[in-house]
Amino acid sequence: MVQYVHRVDMGRLADYVRNVVGGGGGSGVVAKKHFNFRLADQEWTARMTGFERNGVSPFGARVMWPVVLCEEITRLSPPVLWIGAGHVDYKLAMPVDTFVKATECLIADISVPDDSE
Repeated sequence: MVQYVHRVDMGRLADYVRNVVGGGGGSGVVAKKHFNFRLADQEWTARMTGFERNGVSPFGARVMWPVVLCEEITRLSPPVLWIGAGHVDYKLAMPVDTFVKATECLIADISVPDDSE
């Protein structure tokens, strides 16, 4: 998960996950050839989660998946994040620390500012 003003840096995400899966650091990192990171397409996402684009929520999905939260979000002031609540028109606000505890998410530096706007 990243802020709307950022985008996922797939290289950073892949490196982080390869390190976590491999047990952390050094020779424990899993080889890149075992991963193919890309964002899920809308059809697959709807089928797996039950949510449409811009409404996807880590709560109440059909299938549970690990959440990686961009560490930039942990520095929000005030420390509140808005996430999809199951429908494109609904959002859920919650304190960042509550979200972290509820999802047991991983926190990593996985985003860069979105300069496309």
